[in-house]
Amino acid sequence: SLICDLMLYFTRICYFFTGLLLCACVNTFALTASFTADHVTGCAPLVVHFTNLSTGATSYSWNFGSSTPVTLTSPSWTFASPGTYPVTLTASDGTSTATFTDTIRVYDTPSVYFRADTAVCVGATVHFYDSSILRTPGSGSYYWQLAPGITSTSQNPTYNYSSSGFYTITLTTTNSEGCQSVGRKTNYVHVYDPTSAGF
Repeated sequence: SLICDLMLYFTRICYFFTGLLLCACVNTFALTASFTADHVTGCAPLVVHFTNLSTGATSYSWNFGSSTPVTLTSPSWTFASPGTYPVTLTASDGTSTATFTDTIRVYDTPSVYFRADTAVCVGATVHFYDSSILRTPGSGSYYWQLAPGITSTSQNPTYNYSSSGFYTITLTTTNSEGCQSVGRKTNYVHVYDPTSAGF
């Protein structure tokens, strides 16, 4: 009886037959397969947590498109590459099965590329040129860090450096699906002081 009580969706039914008390485990729920996902779209790599809502089942088999099915009740799965992935859950009660399929869409992240004038004198205008690949239709957005406390949201900004030194440049590019990538070039721009010795 303890085993029966621990089985999800099963109830212990007891009755008298010719003076004997007989008990059996009876499935009180119709067999259905269903699940929800905490993300159905997102950027690669996308980690999705699945919640099993099936009823009347004693075992499960998940197909994420890999060669080996997953038999956990409510698994998580990482979709490493962009694409459209049908996810199928097969629920079984030992004699019959039910299936449910939903689709996960994974979008690509941008590839960040940029260039600039890398050696200038103090006060000169530095031009920055974006050549990022968005990898999704539509336009993107851009967030540059040109110097400590100096930022720009222009795709191709300019900036006048008033102090000599080396400057690290960072560009964060976001595509139309909200996927971001960051490109950083350490000590990329060298601003010279022409009045200093040795210039």
